Amino acid sequence: MRAKPARALAAAVVCAASVTAAQPATALPTTTLTAAYSVTKSAVNASRNLVFTIYNGGMVQNYAVNHPLPVGLAFAGAFTKTCMSGIVDDQPIEGRSAVPAQRGPLPTATVYVEGNTVIGEPTCTITVPVTSATEAHYASCTADIQGRSGITTSFSCTHIWFEVRHPHRVAEAV
Repeated sequence: MRAKPARALAAAVVCAASVTAAQPATALPTTTLTAAYSVTKSAVNASRNLVFTIYNGGMVQNYAVNHPLPVGLAFAGAFTKTCMSGIVDDQPIEGRSAVPAQRGPLPTATVYVEGNTVIGEPTCTITVPVTSATEAHYASCTADIQGRSGITTSFSCTHIWFEVRHPHRVAEAV
């Protein structure tokens, strides 16, 4: 049996109305990670901080990342955090949801982070003291972040130079 033209027209108008009334898709808020060194230049063997900031996207979100330090940097003390919920360690975290860091031919110091955002905590920080025994330039970049799960990054690279003190400044310090 054929549909009557009046019914077909009414059905088409209802369909068109529902298409035009649809709301545009919106992205869910995301948990975001940034990183920065506390200074851009430092004396060799001085302790400086690599600070990770986690921004809460407004919802409870599990996250996990690991960051191998650039070769030549070493941990210079205990890690600290302001995050209400989370773990930071220099060893893989048991029960970790992220993929473990890929190790290169040389052992690399790696920061492992896992936790979940807490409503009412817009940001939290993880502070990793680092140092270098040699004069060199180091960069920590988004591409170095591994095992990312439930978190995005919003930085490209952060840099630090470790330099040997100039001889006349060493004499002044004595």
